[in-house]
Amino acid sequence: MKKYSPDVRSLFYLRLSIIILASGVSAAIFVAVSNLFIVVGSIAVISAAALFYALYYIPRYFKALQYFIDYGEIVRRSGVLFSSIKRVRIDSVQSVSLITVPFSDYTGFNCLMLYFYGGRLMMPFLRICDADEIISLYLEMREKNVS
Repeated sequence: MKKYSPDVRSLFYLRLSIIILASGVSAAIFVAVSNLFIVVGSIAVISAAALFYALYYIPRYFKALQYFIDYGEIVRRSGVLFSSIKRVRIDSVQSVSLITVPFSDYTGFNCLMLYFYGGRLMMPFLRICDADEIISLYLEMREKNVS
């Protein structure tokens, strides 16, 4: 059984982007709204939500997100409050898409999409080398079934 985990660098950049976004929204509210009570309340709520997501929810999501390849199937386990397990047989996969962004080698914002009979399996935050390994495994299984 081969186990894959999300790229830890993407956790850092997600936290950083949430904090920057919350700071920008708070600054816009500070400039746009003249009532001090509304400004302080809004900034407090935005800051609390950003801290909750950046320090609690997203790290737990990354800890729970795991991918396994075993006995010809790919398994994704995820979920923070509710656990979710999705299994896909590799021979039922019809096509594979790898979605990357600029500087994805550094940020870890990669997503591997597996399209199969009746749906798709999204595998976000994979390392490029892990995604390439899964794609090569898919291609090996495909050639084995064709010949």
